[in-house]
Amino acid sequence: MVEPKYLPSTFRRTNVSGIKASAFSRGYPASVSARGGTTVGQTDSEQSNQEQDEFDDPTFEDLYAQTFAKCMKLGKYNKVLADQVDTLTCELQRKIESTSHEIDVLENEKQYLSDKVVFLEKEVNDVKEKMKSILDELRLAKLDVVLSQQKLMKFCHGAKNIDKMLCMGKIDSDKRGWDIRNLF
Repeated sequence: MVEPKYLPSTFRRTNVSGIKASAFSRGYPASVSARGGTTVGQTDSEQSNQEQDEFDDPTFEDLYAQTFAKCMKLGKYNKVLADQVDTLTCELQRKIESTSHEIDVLENEKQYLSDKVVFLEKEVNDVKEKMKSILDELRLAKLDVVLSQQKLMKFCHGAKNIDKMLCMGKIDSDKRGWDIRNLF
């Protein structure tokens, strides 16, 4: 029988002292055959003959070849998946860096806006205080205007009384009672 070249060296049959032995048995006294039977109580030559018969079975070699092919495919698929994981990890790292940069920018902007809000609130308070003082000044000015109007009304009333007294029977051409020297 020809052994396939794709079998690893540990699974190839070797000839030890004229008896073909499988690497599967590894010299253990009892082993399980490929068909599920045990080799307990059999001599070494019976075990090696049985193992040789089992390995001569074409279905076992076909199964092994299929399993090995599947293993190789899975190895390649595993490598592809590992590459995809690496790619996704790199992409995730880039996105994390980009996101952390955006977070830093947004935190700086937030700090700037927070400082601006504090400044504007202070400015609003200053303007409110200024407006309050201006309103107080306006009230005081209104009181002054009212008091001035009252004084003016009293003055006007007094002036009318003086006019009346002056106009009571005296003519412009009548110079009596007037000290002319004081007028000029």
